[in-house]
Amino acid sequence: MSAAPAPLVHAPGPGGPWHSVRDSLRHHGLAVAYGWAAAWVPPGTAQRERELPDGGPDGARRPPPPRVRERRSAARFFFRHTVARALGTSPAYVDLAYMPHGRPYVRGCDGLEVSLSHSGPLLAVALSTRGRVGVDVEAADRPLGGAGWERRVCTPRERAVLAAVPGERRTAELVRMWTLKEAYSKALGQGMRYAFDRLGFPSDGPPERSLGPEGHWQPVTGWHCATALPESAPAYRVSWVYQRRPDAAASASGWADADVAAFLAGPGQNDGAVEGALRSPR
Repeated sequence: MSAAPAPLVHAPGPGGPWHSVRDSLRHHGLAVAYGWAAAWVPPGTAQRERELPDGGPDGARRPPPPRVRERRSAARFFFRHTVARALGTSPAYVDLAYMPHGRPYVRGCDGLEVSLSHSGPLLAVALSTRGRVGVDVEAADRPLGGAGWERRVCTPRERAVLAAVPGERRTAELVRMWTLKEAYSKALGQGMRYAFDRLGFPSDGPPERSLGPEGHWQPVTGWHCATALPESAPAYRVSWVYQRRPDAAASASGWADADVAAFLAGPGQNDGAVEGALRSPR
């Protein structure tokens, strides 16, 4: 397990403070933030919910329940603010989009890798300028398992560890393993299609994977991981997996977008550069 290069940051609301997110991205090339959905519901959401139609008769498609829609809106609002404040620009210029396989990205900002997750009322966002990144959130006591589940998603080494772990510790270990696996898969854009039983996250070493059913296990080079129970949300586990590309510089100069790199150097040094980059079609 790699040590986190930067702390997990609590974002209590749009008003911040945001300096920890910005400093983490500038100095470490990585920022991971979390927040409560209730604090991130966009203004006017209640009015828009009242104006939505209920859906027609005869099996016509109905919108998701209000709570689901509210949390989705909060997740997008949180994401846009986190990206914007990390770059020192306005959330109005941040446009979240998705690739065909589901991996999110920010239009016009090729040098920024992003990931987002939510579980119940907790939201999380990860940003990286040095390679792929994935984040996942789950309730720390979520019951996982069932018939054949561990064999489908756990490596032989992980199954041996779980067999020796009793009670509540076993649930905690399963959640740790699962969130790291899902974060890695999200970073690759694989989602639930990944062969999770060939990817392991030992608690005492680097990630490892097998490239075939024969079980030839090798370290996953160039990737690191971290996991935590947030101080303000200890009932949830947040895990993130991030890449360190060999060609990425050890500073903001690793960005693909030079304008954004310049803007990260400090507020006021390149006013309008981020806005221009984010407005440009890619």
